[in-house]
Amino acid sequence: MATQFSICLWGQNAKGMAQYYQEVFNDFKLVSENPMAVVFEMIGKRFMCLNNCTPNLNFNEKISFVLTVDTQDECMQGRRVRSSYGQKDQAKFTKKM
Repeated sequence: MATQFSICLWGQNAKGMAQYYQEVFNDFKLVSENPMAVVFEMIGKRFMCLNNCTPNLNFNEKISFVLTVDTQDECMQGRRVRSSYGQKDQAKFTKKM
């Protein structure tokens, strides 16, 4: 069996963290949810959002995803969500090849 990995995001609000990514990615699929964790899939990967991290470590979205999109609208969807959370947008656009 090939080695696979999942990404675990720690915070105080697992459901809220998952909802953030659900707004960004169209292919978001909820796998399971309980009081301790939310597991979901998106972009072909499995993620777990886990409650009860160290109190001084709060959720932040600083995880890097490099995405290839086909349309400007797909790119703008992520920008709209980030701005709705009050985040400055640092995205740069490239010309279509």
